[in-house]
Amino acid sequence: MSITTAEAESAVKLNDVKIEKEHAGYTGSGYLNYGGKGSFAVIALAAAVAGTNVLNLRYANGSNVARPLEVNVGGVKTLLQMPPTGGWEKWGKVSLDAKMVAGTNPVTITATQLAGGPNLDLIEVGSPDVPAPATGGMPSQASTGVVAGTMIKAAPSTFAIKSGTVYSGLQFTGLKRWNLPKGQSATFINCKFNGNRTMRCVDCGSNEGELTFINCEFENSTAEAVYGSHYAVKSSYIHDIGGDGFKALHDVLIQGNYATRLGTGVGSHADFVQISGGYNVTIVGNYANMPIGVAGTSSNAAVFIQGGKNGERPSNILIQGNWFRGGNYTIHAFDSDQPASIRIVANFFFTGGAKDGTSARYGARSIQQGVVWTENHVFETGKLLAAA
Repeated sequence: MSITTAEAESAVKLNDVKIEKEHAGYTGSGYLNYGGKGSFAVIALAAAVAGTNVLNLRYANGSNVARPLEVNVGGVKTLLQMPPTGGWEKWGKVSLDAKMVAGTNPVTITATQLAGGPNLDLIEVGSPDVPAPATGGMPSQASTGVVAGTMIKAAPSTFAIKSGTVYSGLQFTGLKRWNLPKGQSATFINCKFNGNRTMRCVDCGSNEGELTFINCEFENSTAEAVYGSHYAVKSSYIHDIGGDGFKALHDVLIQGNYATRLGTGVGSHADFVQISGGYNVTIVGNYANMPIGVAGTSSNAAVFIQGGKNGERPSNILIQGNWFRGGNYTIHAFDSDQPASIRIVANFFFTGGAKDGTSARYGARSIQQGVVWTENHVFETGKLLAAA
């Protein structure tokens, strides 16, 4: 997924809209404060490819009512409600799909009510490009995780993560809390994470770096394997996890992994990926092997999408080209203000005793009306799972 960002204060034209810095939490050099009804800004957005792109508007609305904005892209107008965020220093996101040309697109954003609009911080443009699966076929234990023959040694107890470093052949034990400043990154290749939850910053806004895990193994965690935002996990083996495989907040790529025996903890209700109000999450080419009724495990869903505890709405989520087995409903997707920004495309569901012929307890999906569901099939028979 290609993401480009335009700061709202970079608008090429403003009408009854001011650039301000009064309320904290904005990115860039400020934000836009809309005047009354009819006030507008014209912002130039860059799309990596022509066609349908996803726009994420970051905003704050400290009032107790929605402050709608009309977004005009190429003559197509979409009304976004922009609900309250709980304060002028608390920022949220809403999303919409927009057909754009490759390159620069002037977008007009207009307040539609007398009270004016919210404060607008930035707009992200997400290209619908899908990364290819990490392997040519369905991931397995043999094709993921640490490459055979790799020498593994224990990471030093004084280990401290450094930006720009590639770590290889290390084993980490215990809870890890790794955070990097925005613009910094680190990569782990052929590493093992045993008995720990690799945890990222919970509330750092956009001030986070990037962590990438390739051909790693995550096992024996008492909670989820990886938690947080701004991370990518590829071609890795995830097993015997007490809770969920991944908790994805935002800007997360989960690609080509094999996961099995999740939810081994007492009272667990495990998901392969859980998204609570998150955004910019891509789940592609994985095999989540979570059959129901297996002793010592308790699986809930392969992917579970819901709103956040503070009212955040999930957006710009792509689930494509995966293999799924088990769960109550294999995919649960609700609470998005713009349901079409959740896409469930060309996945395979193993056969079983559910009414729709899949291996879930109740069925392949429990999804909000408007969620994109297309070209999903039963793996063994090729049966098309029609949209609900």
